[in-house]
Order: sequence, then structure tokens, then C-alpha cells
Amino acid sequence: MLHSLTSGTVITTGTLCTPASINMKGYSMNLIEKSQSIIVLISIGIGLLLGQFHFFEQHAESFIIPFLLLMLYGLFLTIPLKNLKDAFKNVKFFSTSTVINFIWTPLVAWGLGAVFLSEHPALWLGFILLLVTPCTDWYLIFTSIAKGNIPLSTSVLPVNLILQVILLPVYLFIFAGTMETVGLPTIIESVVLVLFVPFLLASGTRYLFKKKDFLQKKVIPFFASTQIVFLCLAIMAMFASQGSYLLHNLEVIVLLLIPLLLFFIITLLSRKR
Repeated sequence: MLHSLTSGTVITTGTLCTPASINMKGYSMNLIEKSQSIIVLISIGIGLLLGQFHFFEQHAESFIIPFLLLMLYGLFLTIPLKNLKDAFKNVKFFSTSTVINFIWTPLVAWGLGAVFLSEHPALWLGFILLLVTPCTDWYLIFTSIAKGNIPLSTSVLPVNLILQVILLPVYLFIFAGTMETVGLPTIIESVVLVLFVPFLLASGTRYLFKKKDFLQKKVIPFFASTQIVFLCLAIMAMFASQGSYLLHNLEVIVLLLIPLLLFFIITLLSRKR
């Protein structure tokens, strides 16, 4: 829910992405997995604290992409290409994801904004744009942590990107009465950096060392156990880079908090029906 713009790079850390199927049957979470929410909140707090120091605020943003690259490189090491190819054939998942992200979400976001943010038109528009921009890659790590279907989740990302670029100007016209172009080169640059680069590196690693036991016994287990570490480091860097701004604009966060929480509650309850 925080957008970081660095030298033309945009990183979307989260809106709503359709979760892939999760099979938790017979699976027992360890202590770290049970404490993930607390660990993430602590990381946010540490990031905000570090952001109050000029040195960290000035340099933290340059660490976001490296941590993301390491996090996703390790994640993609665990995905066999065959599973990814099979995922592209799942029409039901693609259609469900598209409807939720690009029809349901804009309508609910507009309605909540009309109720809670009608006196703050700039925030209303920002709230809508926040929610109608499907996250690009961050949710993959949460899918992995939740033992979800990573190949299926990965396969929907190109569709989200294309539809996002096409429909975002339309949403601006419908909800704000203005037609603005989307910075396509900027979006493509960020997606290439934090999605395709780690994917290609991971695929190359699997190919070069496919007959080596240490890949399966050492490298993959290492990255599997450190995903939460790289995630928290990226979160700390992100909030450190924006910490001063956030703490000096707490009223904006308060105004957005209720409609944002209601959005996720409504979506969760509607999913259970």
C-alpha cells in the first residue's frame, strides 16, 4: 500500500490480488510463520524509526530493489518451469482474478470513497487509484509464506500489468473526469527489474546446476528459510525512506484507514459466500 518512486522506478507493495489456491491440510506452521504478522509490524516500526534519521532516510530507498531481487530470486528457484506453463492454462483463475481486480475493486473503492472521502477529493481519487492498481510481485512472497500456488500466482502478473496500463486512464476519466496517460516505460522498467530479472536468474541457476545436489539441499532451503528476512528488510527500507513524510501526515493515514480496512473486510466476507 506504499508506492516508492526512485529514479523512475515504481514498486507497488500491495492492493488486492486474487490469492491462488492454498492447501494447508496436514501442514503445521512453525513459530516464525505463526508470528509473521507481528514480525512485519515490527519491521514497519523499525523502518519508521530509522526514517527519522537523515542518513537512513536518504539512503534507504536504494536498498529496496536489491532486497526484492534477492527475495524473488529465492522464490523463483523453487518453481519448476513445467508448473508455470500449466498455470497459464487455468482459465477460471484468470477470469476470477480479472473480475475481482478490475471490476469489483473499482466499484467498491469508489463507493467507500464516496462515503468516507467525499470532502477530500484528492484523497478519494488517490484511494481509488491505490486499490485499482493490482500489486505486481510482492504478493508472491506472501503466497509462498501461506503455502499457496506460486506458479499460478506468477502466471497472472503479465495480465495484471497489461490491463492495469490499459484501464488506469479509463478509471481516471470515469472517476475524476480527466484522461491521463500512464508512465508505461516506468512501469515496464520496474516490473522487468523486480520480476523478470530474478525469474531469469533463477531459471538460469536451475539449468546450470540441475544435476548438482547442493542446489536442492543447500541453496533452495537457504532462500526458503530467509524469505521472511529479505521481506522484512525490504519493508524496513521502504518505510525508512518514507518515514518522515508518513509521520508528518498522520491525518491522511487516519482518513484512509477506515475505508481501507472496510474494503478488505467487505472483500473477505464476499469471498466466503
